Amino acid sequence: MKVSREKNPKEGKPAIIGVVVFSVVIAFLFGYYLWQNSFVGVDNTLSGVLLENGEIYFGRLSYFPRLTLSNVYTIQATVNSDDPTQISYQIIPLTLSVWSPGKLFLNYDNILFIGDVGEDSQVMQIIREYQNQ
Repeated sequence: MKVSREKNPKEGKPAIIGVVVFSVVIAFLFGYYLWQNSFVGVDNTLSGVLLENGEIYFGRLSYFPRLTLSNVYTIQATVNSDDPTQISYQIIPLTLSVWSPGKLFLNYDNILFIGDVGEDSQVMQIIREYQNQ
């Protein structure tokens, strides 16, 4: 004799909902990862950022999720040892500094202005020389 058992329509729903939620979360994380890495090396636009303290940084600027400057260069002043009144300026990668950050997370309140670095500017030429080394 065969006993037929009717399926309860609510049976199995929590498992299906769990799988769907898990799949959506994984898809979101994967999409976010791809989105973050899709901008690396695509845009050659460099921005200059002047802060309230007088520091100037150059690099690739992104606004989301935080205001971030990556591939950062800065201006370093050096005094001539023979003539202390002579000051020369160099543009160096921030990775050569003591604290060597990979990125700078900027505070909007400390920024005086942001501007694009011109393709034919001296700043861009110096940065390209560093990148080609």
